[in-house]
Amino acid sequence: MQVEEVMPIEEMPLEHASEVIDFKFHTLIANIPSPLATYELLRESGAPYLNTLSNPLENRAKYLVEASKAMNFGVYMADFGYALLNVDNQKALKYYAVSRTLAEDLGFGAVLDQVVNERLIDNVGNTDSAKVLINDAYKALDKYLRSNDQQKTAGYIITGGWMQTQHIVLVMIDDAEAGLVMEHLKEEVYKQQLHIGNLITFLIEYQDDTDVASLIEQLVLVKGAYDQLVDSVDVEGEKIKNLKSTISAMRNQIIN
Repeated sequence: MQVEEVMPIEEMPLEHASEVIDFKFHTLIANIPSPLATYELLRESGAPYLNTLSNPLENRAKYLVEASKAMNFGVYMADFGYALLNVDNQKALKYYAVSRTLAEDLGFGAVLDQVVNERLIDNVGNTDSAKVLINDAYKALDKYLRSNDQQKTAGYIITGGWMQTQHIVLVMIDDAEAGLVMEHLKEEVYKQQLHIGNLITFLIEYQDDTDVASLIEQLVLVKGAYDQLVDSVDVEGEKIKNLKSTISAMRNQIIN
């Protein structure tokens, strides 16, 4: 039986290549958990709020190119959501402000303004309203980036937000005193094998970009650490320490 060769995306007719990218992007967005969904799981598990895990605000000055700006927009928005959900109101406002400066640089500051600005002050301290606000912001950004053919930028944002969120989760479950937290989150950690695979598959469509190619190389290393997990029961001991170390190393490269 002859195996049909798959045409490289750069050789496909433009409309076909666009369909492939849209399909992979939809698959990624439809499945990868938002930072907010993950933080909800942390709250349900009884995990403490650790406000020292955020990307320092002063790092903003380091982000000078599109890739670092977009990834750290994702990181800072994840930190904004983490603070807002845990009613750390002053910190949430500061992290939204720094996220907004990156959004402006990336060309979609007005999108955030339309969804967030007036509602933020009114909803600070109201956890349920804050969740709606954050979800609306992500939906508006998704719609804008898709309609303006900026899926690559969206890929950077998703990478930053996902990496920061997993960093927080893994710090929590590696805590020797957080046994109950670990049990509650084991399945969620194991599921990330699928999500990082989808992220890599999507980014491969842009691997001719040297920044994307470098990012894929790092993500492949992270996926290797996830692939050591046979099932959710395996989320413990040296494997979880290795995963935490690998995630933290890549996250530190993103934010520094």
